[in-house]
Amino acid sequence: MNWYDGHCHLTEVAKLYDFQEVLSTAAKRDIQGWLSCALSKEEVRWHQLNRNDKIKFSAGIHPVYDEGTKLSLDDLEQLAKDKQLYAIGEIGLDKRNRRLDEQVKLLRDQISLARAYDLPCVFHIVGHYDVFFKILKDLPVRGIWHGFYASKEVVKQFSAFDLTFSMGKVLIDSLKHDIINDIITYGNFLIETDAPFNLRKPEKGSSDQLNPLIELVNYARIVSRMNGVKLESLQMVLANNAKQYFT
Repeated sequence: MNWYDGHCHLTEVAKLYDFQEVLSTAAKRDIQGWLSCALSKEEVRWHQLNRNDKIKFSAGIHPVYDEGTKLSLDDLEQLAKDKQLYAIGEIGLDKRNRRLDEQVKLLRDQISLARAYDLPCVFHIVGHYDVFFKILKDLPVRGIWHGFYASKEVVKQFSAFDLTFSMGKVLIDSLKHDIINDIITYGNFLIETDAPFNLRKPEKGSSDQLNPLIELVNYARIVSRMNGVKLESLQMVLANNAKQYFT
């Protein structure tokens, strides 16, 4: 049984590491699939030049991303037409950006694009949950809520939609058993590294910590211990959930 990373930025990983080496090391831990994200034309180009059946990439206009060459809706539509994307994203709402009206319009436009090409979305949502709920109610779309970190009430509220909750470092390190339990009970979830933004200092004598992709298995072990789910059972559920995006 294999592990699948629910969200990462492999273009950034490749800037910091020997890319083939970190993939090979991760594969030895049975990590065999990555959902990677492109937020600029340069990052899209990198994925196009580094094709790999084990890597699926999404592209989108992030609500607060301001680095590199931003993508346009036309860029995204051409990629969707060419069937190069597994999803549109990461897209969404972020309370750190005070221009909420602009965020809402851009999010709605990108969801509409995903719906037109029968693609899921990868959502970046920080605050504005009620606004997001209204948008999904008006424009239903399947997708991944990346880096989920909200309350039990939000889990329950958004369980009405076809969403995959992706748990990463922030939620797992918070040790909020009740929220993670509710997500596991909901059933449609993934675990993500968000590599390389999950980097931490290596423990003395350990080389594994130097590879941010391997953290996926460490996160899964923590979830398993916290919630009493056998690691093998958790791995099976995650592999089955990942199939909807690795087609």
